[in-house]
Amino acid sequence: MEKGWVMLTYFDHRNRADMFSALLESINIQAVAINKKGSELLVGSVEIYVKEEDYDKAKECLNDFEN
Repeated sequence: MEKGWVMLTYFDHRNRADMFSALLESINIQAVAINKKGSELLVGSVEIYVKEEDYDKAKECLNDFEN
């Protein structure tokens, strides 16, 4: 990942990662989802990265999303 980006969280399911990424973008937070799943066994996770300056706001959004 490029400098200035931090991992916010990860999801085991791509659909939840996509929903959360869309939610972040709806409040003007750019997010990048990186699929860490192995192609054959589909084991792993989808990591969500945000810019460092958006981390605190994105973390609040994550807390609301998970509750």
